[in-house]
Amino acid sequence: MEISEILKSYPNVNLTVRAEDLTEMVRFTVSETIKHQSVEKQVIKKLETDDEKYLTAKEAALKLGVVLSTLWRYNKNGNLKPIKIGGKRAYRMSDINKILEGK
Repeated sequence: MEISEILKSYPNVNLTVRAEDLTEMVRFTVSETIKHQSVEKQVIKKLETDDEKYLTAKEAALKLGVVLSTLWRYNKNGNLKPIKIGGKRAYRMSDINKILEGK
């Protein structure tokens, strides 16, 4: 039985894990996260045309000089609507430029 199955079946269980196993789990998790981010950027690049560029949420926040929660608020207020790509958000550069010009 895998750890994820144990945790689902017995959410209050205490587990003893060897340091070696914990290290391997962290390495695997980091590796999968990096792969996922790479795939996200590849999908965004496929969306891009000569007329439109897209930024990840982190890139958009950096470009605007705001934190990620501000992007959420912009979306909630209708000021900056992201497109969804596999559960991730991408922002049109043209929309970001409009905000920057309005500041």
